[in-house]
Amino acid sequence: MLISLQGKIAAQCGHAVLGAYKAAARQESAYLEPWERSGAMKIALKVSSEEELCDFHTRADKRDVSCYTVRDAGHTQVAPHTRTVCAIGPASAETLDTLGCSSLKLL
Repeated sequence: MLISLQGKIAAQCGHAVLGAYKAAARQESAYLEPWERSGAMKIALKVSSEEELCDFHTRADKRDVSCYTVRDAGHTQVAPHTRTVCAIGPASAETLDTLGCSSLKLL
């Protein structure tokens, strides 16, 4: 997460979750239906840089885990096309751990 205003963060996270959900549906992810049935849990974590955010997206892609990175339009807080949020999953906790997600702090 590379932005600071709460409303902006919430909107960007919403875009990311919807994008990851659509990616999981296109990929026919085996995790999608169980994730929905169990309450569609989401956890917000923070990274320290856009580079780190991109690294997590790349790791997820390499392991065929659905993910979606938001690029901001740049009308308010950040420069145009800045990557601000990456949603990863749904996936198992074990899979997320292999991506290094457990090393991140809660938002």
